[in-house]
Amino acid sequence: MKAEAVPRSPHKLPDEELLSYVKKRLDAFLKQIAEHFRCGISSVHDALKRLVVTYKKTPFISGKKRKRFTDFVKTTQEKVV
Repeated sequence: MKAEAVPRSPHKLPDEELLSYVKKRLDAFLKQIAEHFRCGISSVHDALKRLVVTYKKTPFISGKKRKRFTDFVKTTQEKVV
């Protein structure tokens, strides 16, 4: 018995929609994002990498990572607006 295939979207992930989705749901996993956009996990990973979204979940953010994350949030706000 084969697993049922997930219907896929035939286009690239829209950058603005992806950035706004990630901004609203900072705790979303790649799988959740892929399900929302009806695409593969690797497609989401590649799109986020292309958009330089590299935030990793940690219980706290310190030092240089905090600055990188605040810079990321500022740049995504500029791209979405």
